[in-house]
Amino acid sequence: MITNEVTLKENIDLTTGARNSIDFIETTTYTIEHNHLRIKDVTLKALKPMYITTYMGPQFTREYNNQMYFTYDESKPSIYTNTGSRINSGTKSESPNMTRATMMNDNNELLHVYVDKDYGIGYSHIGDNNVPAYMRENNGKFYYHLVKTGQTLEFNTNDVNSYRGGYIFSNNYGTNAYVSKFVEDGVQKAFVDFRTTGTESIKYTSIEESKNVTGNGSSLTASSNNAYAKVVI
Repeated sequence: MITNEVTLKENIDLTTGARNSIDFIETTTYTIEHNHLRIKDVTLKALKPMYITTYMGPQFTREYNNQMYFTYDESKPSIYTNTGSRINSGTKSESPNMTRATMMNDNNELLHVYVDKDYGIGYSHIGDNNVPAYMRENNGKFYYHLVKTGQTLEFNTNDVNSYRGGYIFSNNYGTNAYVSKFVEDGVQKAFVDFRTTGTESIKYTSIEESKNVTGNGSSLTASSNNAYAKVVI
């Protein structure tokens, strides 16, 4: 657990750096399981009335910047090669079910960065025409952007707002889909991400989530492009 005591700019002496008050508390709780770094909860508690006009959620820089895709993003269904130009997810209105971005390095290893869009702040302070996730130009930083300009997050004294998400690092174990294995709450699970229709052989005990994927316990089949499943293995 990490606690940051934060002072608003107007309460800092910009000449000496002295703080006149602590204005809000940001508390982050991490859970680390094998190759899964969970941001179990981030809470922002206001100690006085305040507002936030822009706020970044999970971020990542450099190593996994060869290619990327966005899970079940209706407007951005492909695999995107990093050419130095900015890579955006679909907008909130175009791709309301996108909650995970996947980056790959040149060894075909995967990094998933995810946000729970229905928990706390989620996507509630992103405009319909804004993108929640993007990689900056020139192999720059990847961002989830949770509070956008024009979607101000306001606090009264003692108000609390939260979000959660995380990072998963994995080899690619798939042939016809991208398959990544990870541990969650002590249970071995896998993401199976299809970019095109097809069947992937994988033994599993149950399906926790799926979009346009069916299975029989030993394989999964995608009925459309840009489909995925989260399974217990």
